[in-house]
Amino acid sequence: MAGSLAQAIRYGAVGVIFVGLAIASAQGRRRRQIDRGSDEVAALRAYSVSVIVPQALREGLGFIGITAGLLTGSESWIVIFAAASLMSQFIGRPKMG
Repeated sequence: MAGSLAQAIRYGAVGVIFVGLAIASAQGRRRRQIDRGSDEVAALRAYSVSVIVPQALREGLGFIGITAGLLTGSESWIVIFAAASLMSQFIGRPKMG
């Protein structure tokens, strides 16, 4: 693909990625606040969901961006989307505290 269609796909993917990364971060924070249980099993379940769901969203958004880069034939955007996905996963990684 080339021309204005490729550019629209590329910038549309950028918008989806940024909105999705913001949603992934907000989703993790929201789940950590709401799902606090009184027993240990409920706390572990809430923690695992609050970590796994945002990480899965970040990974999926990286794949969407890479696919958009492949469709438009832009190697630089593939690298940018892959790097953004990896960095967001690194920043949002589970912490021991």
